Amino acid sequence: MVNNKIVKVNKSVYIPSIEAETIFDMSERGLENITMYEYVGMIPWSLELLKLRAYKKRFIENEISKNGKVKFQTDAVINIKFKNKMKNGKQFTSSVRGYENLMSRLLNQFKHLKKAIRDNEKEIKLSNNKRMIDKLEKSISYLENKSDLVKGHYKRIKADRDNVIYHEIKADDLRNHLYINGINFKGRHYKFYKRTASKSRQSQGLWILDELYEPMKEWSHMGLSLIGKIDVASLCAYESLVSSSLESTIEINPKNIFVIDDKFSEFEYPAIEVGNDLKAKFNKKAKIKNNIWDGQALIDISLMQKANRGNKGMALLRSHFFKSCAFNCNLQKYLEDIHKEMTNPEKQNYDPTVNPNYTKWELTDNFGNVVFAKDILFLTTPSSLKFLKFAGKGNEKEAYANWCNHVRADRNIMGICKSEKASKYGDRSFTSYQMINTLDVEKQDIEDLAAFEVDFIKGLQGKKDANGTFDEKPFINYLVKNKEITNAYQMFSDIYNINPEVVRTRMFRDYRAKQISNYRTKVKGGKLRLEADYCTVLSCPELMLHTLISGNGHKLISELKGNQIHTKLYDYEKEYTLVRNPHNSQNNFFKSINVDNEFYNTYLNLTNNIVVINSIKSPILDQLNGMDMDSDTVLIFNSNVFNRMVNKTLENRSYPIILNTIVSEPNPVELTNENIAEIDRRTSKSQGWIGEVTNAAQFQVSVLWDIQNTEPNTPERQKKIEKILKNVAICVVLSNVAIDYSKKIVEVDVDKALRNIRSCKEAKVNATNKKGKSKLVTRNKPMFWKYVSTADVEITEFYCPMDLLINHINNDIEKGGYRKNLPFGDLLLDLSSEELGGKADDKQIGDIIELLKEFTKGINKIKSSGDDKEGKKCKERQTLMEDSYNGLDAKIAKKSIRKATMYKILKMIADQYDGTKLKKTNDLSGIVVHLLNTLYRNHSTTFLNLLKSDDYPKNNTLKSLQTLAG
Repeated sequence: MVNNKIVKVNKSVYIPSIEAETIFDMSERGLENITMYEYVGMIPWSLELLKLRAYKKRFIENEISKNGKVKFQTDAVINIKFKNKMKNGKQFTSSVRGYENLMSRLLNQFKHLKKAIRDNEKEIKLSNNKRMIDKLEKSISYLENKSDLVKGHYKRIKADRDNVIYHEIKADDLRNHLYINGINFKGRHYKFYKRTASKSRQSQGLWILDELYEPMKEWSHMGLSLIGKIDVASLCAYESLVSSSLESTIEINPKNIFVIDDKFSEFEYPAIEVGNDLKAKFNKKAKIKNNIWDGQALIDISLMQKANRGNKGMALLRSHFFKSCAFNCNLQKYLEDIHKEMTNPEKQNYDPTVNPNYTKWELTDNFGNVVFAKDILFLTTPSSLKFLKFAGKGNEKEAYANWCNHVRADRNIMGICKSEKASKYGDRSFTSYQMINTLDVEKQDIEDLAAFEVDFIKGLQGKKDANGTFDEKPFINYLVKNKEITNAYQMFSDIYNINPEVVRTRMFRDYRAKQISNYRTKVKGGKLRLEADYCTVLSCPELMLHTLISGNGHKLISELKGNQIHTKLYDYEKEYTLVRNPHNSQNNFFKSINVDNEFYNTYLNLTNNIVVINSIKSPILDQLNGMDMDSDTVLIFNSNVFNRMVNKTLENRSYPIILNTIVSEPNPVELTNENIAEIDRRTSKSQGWIGEVTNAAQFQVSVLWDIQNTEPNTPERQKKIEKILKNVAICVVLSNVAIDYSKKIVEVDVDKALRNIRSCKEAKVNATNKKGKSKLVTRNKPMFWKYVSTADVEITEFYCPMDLLINHINNDIEKGGYRKNLPFGDLLLDLSSEELGGKADDKQIGDIIELLKEFTKGINKIKSSGDDKEGKKCKERQTLMEDSYNGLDAKIAKKSIRKATMYKILKMIADQYDGTKLKKTNDLSGIVVHLLNTLYRNHSTTFLNLLKSDDYPKNNTLKSLQTLAG
């Protein structure tokens, strides 16, 4: 247990994360003592966690320390996961197995435990290692105890087979049961608490101890009256804003906040409209209405400096029902400057009603509150104040006062989720495959686009200089830049620094080949580094400042005109392409001109990664796929090659903006867990929709390019293209629907729309059956599908950008040059028994090898537990991986490994690689690199001191480790 007073303020806490059907078995069927679970869920350091930690006696944390790394765990909150996955067109959901299935599983578990006991008993008979025998005997004791428990449960359930808890429970009923009735865990009861928007899409939720439920719910709802029918979907999304992960906090007194009304730009523009019928229709005079400040705020530099972010251009803030992206502004300077003008009779802005004493100058906010100008340090709009949605018409001022009181009750602390960041790849950023695949290009264009990556891959392979010597530095630098605990990059780079000849060993060559292959696969998935960087979007900030003074009477005239932008990232008076994720079609490219602006330079403290846009009578928000200003980012391309290709794409065909005209009808319901369960059941489908819609869009785009480039230019071809373009437009709108579904449920049939798009005859091809008759059949997927999707599908080469890229990477990069083989043993010093200081500890070697075997088996199991495409996006999977590595290191680090023992292990590894062919039949099979890297991580000095330096035998001492570190 840990004293909450000494918990580091920025530490997250890990919680149990358990499948819904598993928690039912544990809670209702009494199987908790035979069920494994992991603390891989997490409550991030957030306003929520700060509040939980205030309840010291109820929110108990345990400190877990491994190898010098500290983590905190608690059972006060549990994450429950409902399966909702699509695989090969089939949906897999959580459900509880019935009696027969349950008994079969228990019987299999019992047989597995008995087999494990027999296997351990056999190993004891064959082993001479006392420590290993002791370990096996302890394992047998544990397995026997567990098998007795399983046997007991089997008998108990058999005698009570007619009990309703052993009946099968369908997915929806299971969700209802857990939401309404709660769960039992470790002898305590838990209630459904809340879920974030992302957790609802992933079919996850949080359950909290009964004794914490009431105070935390009261705090989360900040005293709002939630009686009667309300928008529960929005409530669930907004009450969880305090759960967002934070980088730091900031103190903002409500007396320093000034609220102005939101402003909207309304205009007509040619667009493809997609409404509730999910049909795409072109409208020359489509009506567009956009909130020009949706989710943004301006914050005085003095507050940013107090939060140690004076050098940042923005801070994404969170509080109770509050979400706003605050941009660094000289707010007080603007007010002082405008006050001087308004109190000077010689100035155009002169206003005799303004108090000439700045400290007494008063302004009235959107709620009728009078605020001294000198106190205004934060300027925002109702779009950031989510609680207003539940205030009731006419009660806005009272609701705002209530919110201010709750902010004060939390000591005026707001959370900072993030600030803008420059690309970690220098002047380049990675593209997505959608950005590449929506370009109208030919083979040479793709070669130009991929030139940097092709040259980089050749560098990783090692280029020869004029003397025929390989340049190994690019690959070594790659290892150093991308090192982490789950790879061996640091180890191999350090060995190279001692003796560069390591590159000739089979071990290094195999490892290098695998890493380069992985990188090539990444590139073939559309990840190209181009001259571009992400910028956070700020819209018409000057109008916020002007409205602060003039209120609703100010005319909407922006400093920027048309498609102009302002960013310090790139040169002024040049054209750039803006792209925002999710980017689904050619219609989403936005061309802009970057211009300098004196007003922005004077009153805004912008960094390179902020971009100011004009949203007055401009389609930019819709063209960039429903963009708003609550920290949305755009990728601005400075790449001449990419910009040239975008221009070519837009010149070859007209791509009007795509307008989402779907009307969302309000569907208020009472705030009950049953209604929340129903909402979450529906919103859980949206996570699958996001991927399905993206895939559907890119399949249609690929078909478009294939038809355009392979079929003759006929009226029939044009009809096909027109239909496919409409399908793409529908996909773009469906993408917005899916992303926002957790907080805004709309009554449209997404599944039906996707079925219609997939069955579209214009996207099909003619095929001849066995009888020689021609018929339309669904196309196979393009070649790139296997790099961007986990679906098991038939593929065919398309004439589309992504397939052109794959062919280029596969065919136009020569294989790396051959290095004459060097046995790994040749890197080891030739040492006698005396120089080694005695004999090796064979028992310890056996222990280490067994630990590595067990570890490798566990790691492989974790890797196979999720989709490869998920990678580090799967936080729980990544946590399990890191815990496994840290757990192994904790065990290895505490061992005192003598020089002779380390030397013998290295000799065993050398024997594994004694020739050009890798041995796969001894004790080290499958664990060599893990073993070597684990020894390096935990006993690096002993390890590295056994290697020959590059000037051996002239100097057979290790190069200074300080030199390596430096």
